[in-house]
Amino acid sequence: MNKKDTTQFIYGVYARKSSESEDKQVQSIQRQIDDFLELQNRENLDFFETPIRESKSAFSVGREGFDSLVDLTRKGKVNAWLCWHANRLSRNPIDAGVIIDLMDKGLLDHIRTPSRIYFATPTDKMMLQIEFTMSKKDSDDKSVFVKSGLKKRYKKGFPCGKAPVGFLNDKTKERGDRDWLVDTVRYEKLKLIFYRFLKGKDSLGTITDYAREELKLTTPKSKRIGEKLVGRSLMEHILKNPIYAGFFYSKDEYGANRTFRKLNENVPRIITEDDHFKILNIFGDRCHTKKQSHLTPYSGHIKGAEGNHMGADVKLQVICDCTKKFAYRSKKVCPNCFVKISEMQNPKYLSYTY
Repeated sequence: MNKKDTTQFIYGVYARKSSESEDKQVQSIQRQIDDFLELQNRENLDFFETPIRESKSAFSVGREGFDSLVDLTRKGKVNAWLCWHANRLSRNPIDAGVIIDLMDKGLLDHIRTPSRIYFATPTDKMMLQIEFTMSKKDSDDKSVFVKSGLKKRYKKGFPCGKAPVGFLNDKTKERGDRDWLVDTVRYEKLKLIFYRFLKGKDSLGTITDYAREELKLTTPKSKRIGEKLVGRSLMEHILKNPIYAGFFYSKDEYGANRTFRKLNENVPRIITEDDHFKILNIFGDRCHTKKQSHLTPYSGHIKGAEGNHMGADVKLQVICDCTKKFAYRSKKVCPNCFVKISEMQNPKYLSYTY
């Protein structure tokens, strides 16, 4: 560690964890601060107010805590920084450049970590730049690895993340390469729920009551949570989830667009694609295809005189609690009483084919 008297400096203390999620790396920031306080007592360091806590990734610019630390330094309120490691400060070239610029202007005397001190000398600034470059490369390598893993998983026909209700992750395989197993108890209950909801006589409230009170449908058990009766929001998510119809959407390999992907053929389907879009119509969602597609007898086989195909005309309607009948495709509320379709107590769904 470089030797220099640091008693005359006011430290801006910065603690950051990588994940924005509340349930991940919960203890990371507090452990860093505990070490900072221990170092403060041992070497009599002067901290500026309370430590700055950050819960955003340093892979890109735009962190409020880091920007606040830079602002305090430019205003002369702090002239040294304390952090756990250089990669806590920056994993991108723009923030790294800001830090070196503060040192060049004499506003930031040094950056201190529990293991060493980086002063504003040519050698230390070079070492600091190397640390930032290695952090950037580490982030880039992780990005490439994650994209490769996702591409492989999509090719197998599985989305990323935990298996949905009704299925279980196969823990006999490595993480990231796990297939799905059928959760026999919950899968059979889901079949009953979808079968009943597609009859068109239930609202979201009544189907949730049916799942809770009659079927006793619970969420899968995990390390911290699970085995609780399903709620209204989860039931809505289950009914709208295209996984049960044998497909899902994901971003492409460049992290953009919305790509349609088929689910692995070994995973059983509960409903058809037409059933899934019918459910979306019931909820009034606009995320279905604009062009209607219905499987009817002789569809695609009968042509008119000009060569255009002729087929059945399918009408989807609902009778509200107020007795108003209307086409519910792409609608969310009753045009008469303005009650949301998903909140109707006893809706009656109708399907006519002309």
